Amino acid sequence: MTGPDRRTIRASATRATKKAALLQAAAQTFASKGYHQTRISDVIGCAGVARGTFYLYFESKTALFLELLDLLLIELRAAIVGVDVTSHISVEDQLSHTVRNILAAVVDNRNLTTIVVREAACVDAETDLRMARFYRRIVDYICCSLLEGQKLGLIAPDIDTDVASMCILGTFRQFMERVARSKTPSQMEVDQIAREMLQFNLGGIRARSGTLLTNR
Repeated sequence: MTGPDRRTIRASATRATKKAALLQAAAQTFASKGYHQTRISDVIGCAGVARGTFYLYFESKTALFLELLDLLLIELRAAIVGVDVTSHISVEDQLSHTVRNILAAVVDNRNLTTIVVREAACVDAETDLRMARFYRRIVDYICCSLLEGQKLGLIAPDIDTDVASMCILGTFRQFMERVARSKTPSQMEVDQIAREMLQFNLGGIRARSGTLLTNR
């Protein structure tokens, strides 16, 4: 059996290139104009392709939007890794690395992040369902991690893991909004934010010494 000929390979590469151009153009256009204000003609104009080419890859503007959403969710899921308690790297350093990866994925996909923050909750029922499922998976992952941490004695046994998981997710979503509504933070700022988010979620806002702050 022979493999695909060069013509087939070139055709496949061309299709992939055109689809990538449409996705990139859509991300830019949706982020700048908003989902509802963007027309297919805006996307194909930005991508430099014909209208017929658009419909070879996407049946509608909504289908295009949902694929963009899926791409961001894939990026975010890939950034989440579990803690290896057998590693020589401390648990806190592992967690810090994971938080940095998640925040970096948000920054690297700023257009998509902007779309999610501004648009994903008001497109249609299917988009709402996909977002709800994604955030539910994130909460479940965090909750499982906290439960495992309790078994290992790393997390206080009296913590309500469901509530704590939602609070941790809230800090992450707040960062997404910051990226979407302001200038893109530098790598140094991302590292600092990751450290502060981790310290806050692990220790709350109590004084470092563990004593409560009082009015003087």
